[in-house]
Amino acid sequence: MTDRTAPSRRPEIPENIRADFPTASHLLSLRLATTADLPLAAIRTGAPSLLRLGHELAAALPDAAPQLGRELARDDAGRLATIISRALTGHMMRKNQYLPLPLGWDHSVENTYMLFLQEFAAGGSDLRRLEAALATHLSRLRRLLAAREDGAERDDEPVCATYSPALQLRILGLDPHRLAGPILDLGCGESGALVYHLRSLGRMDVWGLDARCETSGALVRGSWLSETLSPKSFGTIIAHQSFSLHLLRAHLGQSQSDAARHVQAYMRILRALIPGGGFYYAPALPFLEDLLPSAYWSVRRWRLEIPFAAGGAFHAAHVAALPAPDHAA
Repeated sequence: MTDRTAPSRRPEIPENIRADFPTASHLLSLRLATTADLPLAAIRTGAPSLLRLGHELAAALPDAAPQLGRELARDDAGRLATIISRALTGHMMRKNQYLPLPLGWDHSVENTYMLFLQEFAAGGSDLRRLEAALATHLSRLRRLLAAREDGAERDDEPVCATYSPALQLRILGLDPHRLAGPILDLGCGESGALVYHLRSLGRMDVWGLDARCETSGALVRGSWLSETLSPKSFGTIIAHQSFSLHLLRAHLGQSQSDAARHVQAYMRILRALIPGGGFYYAPALPFLEDLLPSAYWSVRRWRLEIPFAAGGAFHAAHVAALPAPDHAA
């Protein structure tokens, strides 16, 4: 495929956090310089490099400790824990978008980081206490990660890319000006690129949902497996290389419960369409689409001319909700 860019592999510290917590931000940058490129398995197994402060960080801490303590004692220090925990989640999902993070993960990992910052600040400039606080923190993180399902247990970092709005529209055969509204981009990514592209074209009735974005403006942070979509509420739902890709992976995987949750979510998505509305997505899911009752749903699939090394074919799909007095399947 063309028109895609690989996401940044290193978490970025927002400018407002750098301004409000300059010392903590500097020390965090030193930490990221030695840990951000480690594989996901390093967190799960407790790699030795994660348990050490690192030469530059250890050298900077004695002079920085007093100011760091003042920053972390502020009433709004929770903002720093939120930013760091969200950065960790985003970084993990950029490395492996299929990570099945447990329900309540955001809240749990944020609390874990808040506790760590308090313990780290209490360590002052005592490097042994600081490394002990770090080891305790990583142990807590590993316990949280142990709640994940088997897809996250492997040293598995599949190729992940961000696709341009133009490519997404072309793959799904969509004309922005002819889409029925309201519109939902399911799996819109951290930036909601397609959402804001459509809005720039005058479609102010488009919204995005993703587990990595922040709830702001037209974007909502949430999971398609748990988010409630009101029946008959959207004219168009779009999912390019997002929801159906995850459903397909669950279908081919070992966990029947994971596959069942994705199929249930698929049906909730279809029921969220207004009569005459459509769900556009790629890849197609013929093993599900062929089971949809034709009295309620119209299915169209088309092959995309995309070369595969294994000689397979790639299809996109459009499922339309047929006008009917009561079309819930």
